[in-house]
Amino acid sequence: MSSTYFFQEAWPEELARLTSLEAALDPGTKALLEPLSRNAKTCLEAGAGAGSIAGWLGEHIPPPGRVLACDIQTKFLERMSNAQLEIRRHDIAADALPADSFDLVHVRWTLFWLAPASRAAAVAHLLSSLRPEGRLLVEEPDFAPLLHSPMPAPLDQVITEHARLISERSPVDVTYGRRVYADLTAAGLRDTRTAARTHVIEPGRTETGGAWLRLALNRIRPDMVRAGMVTEAAFDVALRQFDEPNGLVFPLTMAVWGQK
Repeated sequence: MSSTYFFQEAWPEELARLTSLEAALDPGTKALLEPLSRNAKTCLEAGAGAGSIAGWLGEHIPPPGRVLACDIQTKFLERMSNAQLEIRRHDIAADALPADSFDLVHVRWTLFWLAPASRAAAVAHLLSSLRPEGRLLVEEPDFAPLLHSPMPAPLDQVITEHARLISERSPVDVTYGRRVYADLTAAGLRDTRTAARTHVIEPGRTETGGAWLRLALNRIRPDMVRAGMVTEAAFDVALRQFDEPNGLVFPLTMAVWGQK
């Protein structure tokens, strides 16, 4: 994934992008994890990003519980300090996790970046890492609400072409959220439950994900211009439109959870 992943930790704005995404997603994630984490003593946060949920679990799970936070990039995780939190560089598609080790496993907005075969391997690794009766919560996006939001031109062109370029140059599946349930149940997850959530992106409010999307658009801007997908002038207009009330809908997050 790292060779085709556009959002590397070396990019100066990457922490701000991740922090905005976490602000938009964390309230819903915590509401789902709260009942699932009761009585959990060992937790895994896979694809931990900037670490907001790993940190929350580290504070939420009483001693002597432990939380393992894994990601292929750990620069931002290493800023964290918690005696119960272990940080590990790990590729969930390529490398197995400790078998039968965790009461609770969570992964969010990570599997959709993987090619189908790698995604299947990652799911198998996550399930294998659970203890018997352990619980897995997976949250993955479907960008359809965003891509079909009513938008003025050229903002619609910029957002549509942004998704197309990333899809052409990486294995990302921007509609994976609608398939995650089928993949998990086919892999053996049982007693499954589901929930979905989204909201309107409000300019100027970090917690609605506006900064995440604006930064993501700017990150790919040079590639889009070089590919002839949009002009610099049109991109400037689109960013001005983005900063006005526009009714953009945040990608749907489909949550699926169940037991090993």
